[in-house]
Formats: sequence, C-alpha cells, structure tokens
Amino acid sequence: MVAIEFEDVFGPCVVTALSAYQMGVFQRKVGKARKKFKVAPPTTLGENVDEGFIRVFRAHQNCVETYTVFLGSLWSCSLLWHQVPASLVGIVYMFGRAKYFRDYSIAADRRMSGFKLSIGSIAMLGIGSMVGCGLKLFRYFKK
Repeated sequence: MVAIEFEDVFGPCVVTALSAYQMGVFQRKVGKARKKFKVAPPTTLGENVDEGFIRVFRAHQNCVETYTVFLGSLWSCSLLWHQVPASLVGIVYMFGRAKYFRDYSIAADRRMSGFKLSIGSIAMLGIGSMVGCGLKLFRYFKK
C-alpha cells in the first residue's frame, strides 16, 4: 500500500477549499435576497413570495444538490487518475456554477449554459475516475 502525501492531493485540496468558499458566497446571497424581497425565514415559497427571491433560493438549492456529487467526483478522479486534470476540471465546474447562479438569479431561462458547463465538468470527472479505476485494475491483473 502506498501512502498519500500532501503533494499528491494539493490540487483537489485547493479546489475543495475554493468551492466551499463559493458555496458560502451563494448562501450569503440568499440571505441578502431575503432582506431585499422581505422574505422571513423559514418561508421559501408561496403566493406572497417574490419570484426574484425564489430564483436566488432555487439557484442556491440546486448548487447544494450537485455539490456532493462534484466533491466525490473531484476526489475520486484525483486519487484514481491524476490530480492536475481533475483540479483544472474542478475549476471549470466552479466557473460553471458561478455562471449558473448569476444567470438563474436574473432569469430562470438564462441558467442553462452554466448548468451544462458544470454538469459536463462532473461528467468529465466521472469519466476520469472510471479511466483511472480501469488503469489500476489493468495493472493489478497484469501482474
């Protein structure tokens, strides 16, 4: 068994920290939208809730829903294949999520380009994980 050294996971550590900060920024934007649209917690939906708040809230909620899949994919791709391409794709994911959040907050029909960029990034990380797993299995059974 090989020990994992910090240098082997520096990239995904940085991307994880940056993406956690990004999630906090999104969370604060929901709080600001609550004040702007006068929506008291725990209210999120209803006929008296402004559509602007609902868009910001849903953008954040959708980011939360994909975040665990992103983290699992980022780390499995980094460990099974290579940290550099995984980290670069992770940064692309973050740009996609930022675009998604910004555009969805403006108008729901503008969200798709950011959505496609971030979901495509997750798919690439998943493919990288499978390639890495396949290579490791090949090397294992080749012996």
